[in-house]
Amino acid sequence: MTSVETRLFLSAISSRINTASPDHGTIQTTAS
Repeated sequence: MTSVETRLFLSAISSRINTASPDHGTIQTTAS
C-alpha cells in the first residue's frame, strides 16, 4: 500500500475504535 492508503486505512480503524471506545479519542485525533 502507498502511504496515503495506509493513512486512510489507519484512520478508518481508529474511527471504528473511537466509536466503540471513547477512551481512544486521542488515537482518532492523531490519525486525522
